[in-house]
Amino acid sequence: MMIMDTNDDDLEVATVLAQGLGSVSESKSPTSGRQSNYSHRRNNLLFLAERLHQLAAKGELIAVKELVREDGHINELDEQSLTPLMWAAVYGQTDVVTFLVQAGANTEIYNDEGITALMLACFHGNNGVVKVLVESGVDVDQVDVEGNSALLYAVFGDQVECTRLLLEKGVDLTQRNLQGISAMDAAVKLHHRNVQKCIEAYLVRCLSGS
Repeated sequence: MMIMDTNDDDLEVATVLAQGLGSVSESKSPTSGRQSNYSHRRNNLLFLAERLHQLAAKGELIAVKELVREDGHINELDEQSLTPLMWAAVYGQTDVVTFLVQAGANTEIYNDEGITALMLACFHGNNGVVKVLVESGVDVDQVDVEGNSALLYAVFGDQVECTRLLLEKGVDLTQRNLQGISAMDAAVKLHHRNVQKCIEAYLVRCLSGS
């Protein structure tokens, strides 16, 4: 299972892309003008997409809105197979997540390991982001390549409130990953007592019909 490293160095890739914008090679071909324009446009789009990822992670809502209006690379995957929504989810940028969702961002896009924005937010305990995503109608039972659901990510991260939010949404508590581990199993094995108590309290309420 891959868990995001939120080192700020990940947010500096746009500088490299920016340096290449003005260096379009000349050619004597009759179509060289069009090729140069295309290359410049392509590089510019890549730069804008990377900028959007950076700004989403930093919570720069006004700038994010401007870039989305300009080119709309709202679901673009970066070199780490992450979307702007995923970056905002990792850093707990609730306002940016809210805007991106309202602007039509795909909440169920996943990276190479099957990890979604909801899973990232749950692991990092970003309750506001989890609430926005859950209320948007995201599939709370979606799993990664190892069969881990958002609920398991919340348990792995020892995130009580995220666990509660998912349970209240009706997440499948019987779901197990490819190793046969359920959310309750993980809470017990990891000694995450508060998460365990949260799950137990939910089960009691379900059994009592309250």
